[in-house]
Amino acid sequence: MAKLKRRTGSGGSRFFPGAACVFALALVWGCDDGGPGPGDAASDGDAVADAGCKVAAECPAASDPCAEAVCDAASGACGVQPRAEGALCDDDDECTTATKCDAAGLCGGGFARSCDDGEACTVDACVKGVGCTHEATEGACDDGQVCTEGDQCVAGVCTGTPKAACGCETNGDCAAFEDGDACNGTLRCAEGACVLDTASVVSCAPSTDACKETACDPLSGACVNAPVRDGAACFDGDVCTENDACVAGVCVGAARDCNDHDSCTQDTCDSSAGCKHTPVVGPCDDGDACTSGDVCTGGVCKGTPKSCTDTNPCTVDKCAPSGGCTHTPKNGACDPGDPCMTGGFCEGVTCVGKPVNCDDGVACTIDSCDPTVGCQHKTSDAECADLNDQCLSYTCDAEEGCIKHFLTGACDDGFDCTEGDACQSTGKCVGQPNEECPDINCGNGSCDLDFGETCEACPTDCGKCPG
Repeated sequence: MAKLKRRTGSGGSRFFPGAACVFALALVWGCDDGGPGPGDAASDGDAVADAGCKVAAECPAASDPCAEAVCDAASGACGVQPRAEGALCDDDDECTTATKCDAAGLCGGGFARSCDDGEACTVDACVKGVGCTHEATEGACDDGQVCTEGDQCVAGVCTGTPKAACGCETNGDCAAFEDGDACNGTLRCAEGACVLDTASVVSCAPSTDACKETACDPLSGACVNAPVRDGAACFDGDVCTENDACVAGVCVGAARDCNDHDSCTQDTCDSSAGCKHTPVVGPCDDGDACTSGDVCTGGVCKGTPKSCTDTNPCTVDKCAPSGGCTHTPKNGACDPGDPCMTGGFCEGVTCVGKPVNCDDGVACTIDSCDPTVGCQHKTSDAECADLNDQCLSYTCDAEEGCIKHFLTGACDDGFDCTEGDACQSTGKCVGQPNEECPDINCGNGSCDLDFGETCEACPTDCGKCPG
């Protein structure tokens, strides 16, 4: 026989392997017998000859008690999917009842099976793989009959010896020995002795209700249902309740908490399917103080990471999901963030430093510091004004300082005995001798300043001007 083939479908379901040649209801699966020959569904021996399943009922039953068969009608492939949490299942253990599928897809829980057969001469137990066992015991017992004595367990049954005092000739003679309990049978006369009429013993069928037990009424001999003790475990058949227990003969469960603590799901409970968590949209809170703008996405609350930067160079900025942003002071050098400060260091959470020296060494510039751009050096001609005279003018250069400019035109050399005073290329004001002042005698060897003799006007007497 060819090996089984595994078919895989989409959606995460596990698909049952296709047998070599399988006919299920109207399904006809292709097969490969390992070689060419008649009967292969197609030339490659692996094609499916029909469209496959249409509904899940046409698929093989799932082998896992907490899984169920599904059909992908589009591909015709059978698969399995998990059953709802809380669904009843069979854990393959004869000693448990009311087992359910848990969130992990495992069948378990439930209650221990009662194996009590009501017989005093047996030890009742439950063995996995076997079920209830009733092991016969030996020793004294009480068969509940007044006309027997020396009761002993024999082959698991309590049996006594008829009493001589219970002699009789007819069944009516045994009435005097009845114990008044209609449940344990009546006496009949057999071979001169009153013995139990076993056919008259009342046997009540076990109750199908976990919160009621069947018992015999000693007065009437009728089987009646009586409530079991309050608190006894039971199953009310509703997967939307839990911790089911008997109360006054009724199985009552507490409402099941389906809260998955996810603000992005709507939590409900279906009495047959169990808890359901339907994704919702909109704002939410992911419980993380380090995110903001939280919104529901695919049933999960997600936020955008929050920035904890405080722009302070003297703090270490971090974020803790439980508390949010923290700004821990740090020591050491720092950047004051001010171009007018230098040598920054952290003092607490403040970055301090000393002012920048903006002196450029140029006398005619006004030095200052702008917090946005740093040192500024503005030229000022006014700082050079003290150097100006009638033949010289000074302006300020940012690098050279006060720069001299030679002027031209008329001037006044301050001497009365000169005329036509004019600024020279040397920057001096020079005038010519005035004829009205005959005492000026350039060339007499005497430099007479009072009469306007200067180095420019009379270098013969006053000498060559310096420079």
